[in-house]
Amino acid sequence: MRPPVRFHHHANTGSAADPKWTDTTIAGDYTIVGNTHDRFTRDGYEFQGWSQDPKATAASLRTGDIIDVPQAGADLYAVWKRVKTEPTPVPTLPQAGAACSA
Repeated sequence: MRPPVRFHHHANTGSAADPKWTDTTIAGDYTIVGNTHDRFTRDGYEFQGWSQDPKATAASLRTGDIIDVPQAGADLYAVWKRVKTEPTPVPTLPQAGAACSA
């Protein structure tokens, strides 16, 4: 059996709700976990999965995938997709000097 190795999850411009979820020590195969309980968050974005490339725009690893972690350790980076949000309407006020009807 292999000795345990370091495994690090990077929020990748997001944040970890609990730092204990960022580092894991494992030996051998690792089953990819999802973002249950919003362990990682990023305002205005939705978690898509993981990648071993910090600049990835699409997740290459999804919940349930199994990877072999090398003895040197491994890093996974969260992949985020911007969530389209509707702008909040801003009420307009009459301009100064404009007549108001009552």
